[in-house]
Amino acid sequence: MAKIFKKPSALRQDYLRQKNKVKRAMLTACIFVLTAILGNVFMRGERLYSVGIILFIISALGFIICCGYAGAKQNTVASLKQGVDGEDITADILKNGLGDKYTVFQNSVITFDGKKSELDLIVVSPSGVFVVEAKNRNGKVEGSYTKERWRQHKIGHKGGEYSAEFYSPVKQVATHIFRLAGFLRQNGAPVFVNGIVYFANEDTELAITGHSDKIPVLQGEKNLIRYIKKTENPIPDDIYEKICELLK
Repeated sequence: MAKIFKKPSALRQDYLRQKNKVKRAMLTACIFVLTAILGNVFMRGERLYSVGIILFIISALGFIICCGYAGAKQNTVASLKQGVDGEDITADILKNGLGDKYTVFQNSVITFDGKKSELDLIVVSPSGVFVVEAKNRNGKVEGSYTKERWRQHKIGHKGGEYSAEFYSPVKQVATHIFRLAGFLRQNGAPVFVNGIVYFANEDTELAITGHSDKIPVLQGEKNLIRYIKKTENPIPDDIYEKICELLK
């Protein structure tokens, strides 16, 4: 089993922040329900009838606004959770599928040439260093190794078709490789850095055109582990230890 070091993730923090916003909105909606009930009670008496009317109307509007806000945010929360789950699923695959000579770093932040990158997963072993970009999209994903924009097609919960573009994860990994290699070189650990795009959802239909040996797009636990284990870019033991210290 591989050793794993996990750091706080900006994606996870954003997910928790948005999730808390939804919770607060729903809690506020519940308070508006209670004030609406109170307004209804006031409306039964002559003295407080007008107060009850105002309270009821304000509460009803507040309830509608809060529910609408929570509903709009829910899609964002679901998308962020999907990304967080993809990272965790991939981390578990690497942890359980690789041996004790491998070390996995989750959510590492590195800076090179004045620019910062947060890498989903970095695998370090005596046989090489790997950047693994985890994706957890569902439906059908279309893309090309040479294009910067890919497209996702899926069916929504209500049966409607959904389509959206996103930045090529292959281009994303290429940037991560450049910055990680530069960061390590700057700190006395010049090594070749491999890159992988991994789709954690095995039900996703991939339609990726072209081919690249440098940054493969993989799907399936066995394929991910097999690719890492068969790739040989040996690094000296002292450099291996230095890289691990730099990334901790």
